[in-house]
Amino acid sequence: MKPERDIYRRVYQHLWRHPAFRALSEGEKVLALYLVTGPQTNLIGCYRFSPALAAEDLGISTVQVKKRMSTILAAFDWTFDEGSQWLWIQSWFRWNPPNGIHQKKSWQNAISGLPNGKPRDALTELVNGKNGNPILREQ
Repeated sequence: MKPERDIYRRVYQHLWRHPAFRALSEGEKVLALYLVTGPQTNLIGCYRFSPALAAEDLGISTVQVKKRMSTILAAFDWTFDEGSQWLWIQSWFRWNPPNGIHQKKSWQNAISGLPNGKPRDALTELVNGKNGNPILREQ
């Protein structure tokens, strides 16, 4: 069996003092950290999310995941489409800036794999700079 790649996500110290994070319960904080660092994440912060898998990973019920998630989504203005199971963390790029032009190209490839809709359109604009403010300018 091939070993899993070591993938990590950053958790900035600022998060611990963010008013919305501080207002969460202990269980909601754990789930919020899971949503930004867990094994279901990807490099663009817009990914298919399975509450059942999160429940299994965290050792809680799916009902608890969904209840805690609704509080977290409201607190951080994140979006989850229950029908398609897509989670969009709109602030992702603010906390995960690009390391270079190659990462931007990887983001573009990941975005092209998203279903058509608001997250894909907004991320495309953000990364490609259609709004006049690209996340990384070509040099």
